[in-house]
Amino acid sequence: MKMARAAVAADLTLLIVLLFTCSSTEGQMSSTSTDMTALLAFKKELTNSDPLVDWVSKTTSSSPCRWTGITCNTLNQVTNISLYAAGIAGPISPSLGMLKSLEYLDLSSNALSGAIPPELGSLQNLLMLDLNSNSLIEGAIPAEIFRLVNLEYLDLSYNVISGSLPAEIQNLVNLTTLILAGNSLSGAIPPQLGSLMKLQWLDLNVNSFEGVVPPQLSRLQNLQHISLSSNSLTGTLPALQAMSRLEHIDFNSNLFSGPISPLVATLSGVSHLDLSNNSLTGTIPAEIWSMVSLVELDLGGNSLTGGIPADIGNLTNLRSLYLGNGRFTGPLPPELSKCAFLQKLDLGGNYFSGVIPESFGELKNLITLNLPFVQINGSIPASLANCTHLEVRTHNIIFLSILDHCKMSINSTFYNLHKQFRNVHGHQGFHYHG
Repeated sequence: MKMARAAVAADLTLLIVLLFTCSSTEGQMSSTSTDMTALLAFKKELTNSDPLVDWVSKTTSSSPCRWTGITCNTLNQVTNISLYAAGIAGPISPSLGMLKSLEYLDLSSNALSGAIPPELGSLQNLLMLDLNSNSLIEGAIPAEIFRLVNLEYLDLSYNVISGSLPAEIQNLVNLTTLILAGNSLSGAIPPQLGSLMKLQWLDLNVNSFEGVVPPQLSRLQNLQHISLSSNSLTGTLPALQAMSRLEHIDFNSNLFSGPISPLVATLSGVSHLDLSNNSLTGTIPAEIWSMVSLVELDLGGNSLTGGIPADIGNLTNLRSLYLGNGRFTGPLPPELSKCAFLQKLDLGGNYFSGVIPESFGELKNLITLNLPFVQINGSIPASLANCTHLEVRTHNIIFLSILDHCKMSINSTFYNLHKQFRNVHGHQGFHYHG
């Protein structure tokens, strides 16, 4: 009797396993079929789908997992569509919203057009959405996109997206990267951006945002990169000192006014600081010259005044220094020669006076040099011949290429410099003693 019961129990167990296996297999087949249907619908709506030549269904049991740009999980469910620069064109089909296991969607650098389908908001497993550099994607960002609470990376840059950035951006609490540059977004930057505590990269360049930068952004203590350039932002520069991990700050070409806060120097890890082409006033805070991590410093195109101190020699990692088109005065600091890695130096359009320091010839990595020659007098230092890759510019006209890799003589080089300088400017403040 006990043996009979055991046999029946074993048979029931086997039956359950078989039913579960069949059910699981049917589920996988159903999911694969749905994914394939969605992908084929996407392909069908494209105006150029030639790069997806292998996206075909040969049999009812076909799998898309080996198609171009497609990656699947162990259950043969589509998890990744990577079609970067694939050459496809046309609209983005709403059918992609059927891919319930999709985690990564990269359709960047193609010729996609039309609006972003709101159906993409159904992709609740999505971690990355990258539609950048299609140029033809237009309209507002669908509200449904802001329901993708697992999203970590969102790049919609360099399209024709319009409208405002809504408060619902705060729902994307797992976002680490937000890139919306190169669109037609307008209105104020929403203070709710300050709720995205995991954000590391924020790029809103080249839009039409206006108003002040919300102080709530100072909460973003994990932020490493902030770019707000080429908008219509006003007011004083935002307080950033709480963002201790910042490495890149770009606020150029806005309408910021007032002084530069010395507190920016507390951001010791910043390597790129661009505040150019605003309406900033006052002098450069002395604390700036202690930011030894700086690789690029651009403060040009403002109304900043005062001189450049000897402490500029502290910036020994500097590769690019742009102070052109300001109101700086005083002598050119010889200590600039301590910035041995300097490749680009723009001091043009200012009111510096005196002579070009002989020590500038120690800048052997210098490629471009823009100086305000109208105010400079004295001799052209022969030491500049050591800068064998140098092009000297004045008012954006190249008039000298010193010693084409040392093949020209110093005398002829500086004679030609003096001659061309005199012809172009009608000014004889420079002379060379050969």
